[in-house]
Amino acid sequence: MTDLKNLPQLQKILTQTFNIDTKFIKTSRQASRLYDDSKIDIWGVPLLIQVKNVKSSLNYTTIFNEMDECLKQNFPPNQLEHSYPKIIRHQRRRATRLQAYEDLIIMPYDDWLKLIAKAYKIND
Repeated sequence: MTDLKNLPQLQKILTQTFNIDTKFIKTSRQASRLYDDSKIDIWGVPLLIQVKNVKSSLNYTTIFNEMDECLKQNFPPNQLEHSYPKIIRHQRRRATRLQAYEDLIIMPYDDWLKLIAKAYKIND
């Protein structure tokens, strides 16, 4: 078990040494929840993916705005996560199996352009 009584002192030293806002210094237990707290369901790929499995319609703009706000709260401004494309995978199950056009990928247009450019090595 980690001895957390000295954490505030270490946090202060790390904040000064690395010029990082104190709110971004976390214990490993706190850090393991960062993606979930930022509304990101998949970790380990350079994409920010949220998975929805609901029949109803979703307000995608609201979901992307919430992701943006949570990223700002949970990650330092220079963290790579801010540059990753945001994606919502929306599975709209109406029966026991998916029908055509009920397994959707939704993403902002600018993020789509970045992925296309990277896939076709445009502007390299």
